Amino acid sequence: MFRSALFIRIAGFLLVAGLCQSAHAGSILTSNAGVEVYKSWVVLTQGYSSGEQVGGAHITREGETASIAYGLTGNLLIGMDAVVTRMVGASKSPSVEPDLRVKWNFWSKLSPAHYHRLALQARLGVPLGGPTNYFLDQGYVGPGGSHLRFVKPTVVPTVDLIYSRATYRWVYGAAAGYSAPTADRNGLRLGDVKKASVDAEYAFWRGERSEVSFVVGGMVRQFGRAQLGGASFSNTGGSDAVVSGGIQYAPVPTLTFEASYSTDVWSVMRPGQPRMGNEILFGMRILR
Repeated sequence: MFRSALFIRIAGFLLVAGLCQSAHAGSILTSNAGVEVYKSWVVLTQGYSSGEQVGGAHITREGETASIAYGLTGNLLIGMDAVVTRMVGASKSPSVEPDLRVKWNFWSKLSPAHYHRLALQARLGVPLGGPTNYFLDQGYVGPGGSHLRFVKPTVVPTVDLIYSRATYRWVYGAAAGYSAPTADRNGLRLGDVKKASVDAEYAFWRGERSEVSFVVGGMVRQFGRAQLGGASFSNTGGSDAVVSGGIQYAPVPTLTFEASYSTDVWSVMRPGQPRMGNEILFGMRILR
């Protein structure tokens, strides 16, 4: 029930670029290795493709992401995201998942050479179109005789605590997040999701206005069991670990291109819980 674009977020770096010549691009495809843009606009577009497997079913998620955000103050940012998802192999209509996102930097420390920042982020999504969450239920028979039970939550609330830091060539961070259990209109509840992640960006080449960086990351996730009428589906839930790596190119500080690859390296998912395979993402970010 992992939304592939779960770890899809806006990240930019404008604050320290002129102040202390830190890595100015800021990763756009890893969760924490960058700083949100404040008192400025940021626009992000992405394309992604990922594979999942549960039982004998193989499903590919493909889609695009569009995000726009604005820093209302030096510590408060508000944004709107929209993710379009197509479930190849599931015969489901495309889904559009808009969400409203608010991020509050409640603590920061700046100096001529680096910065630290702690932020609290909350998101509320309302999926439209076809469902993108599912699990395997052998007691359920859907269209075509499939045992995949697709669930369309009415709302998807998520909260994250994010730490980020920048030095001359490094931008890195860590985060802990929680997605609350959400139910469809029939009372079928998805399990909650707990996650912890670290990631980093290193600017290994820098020109007068441009730079090229490596980006790496890792995440551990724990999925709760789905429920219906107070009873849990015993074959759902589990834990896994995901690592990612990629490269980023910023021809100018206001424009960034990036490609990233993620894969599941450890999993103790129960038989009915979809297991992530490989994921490829491409993105572009524009600052104004």
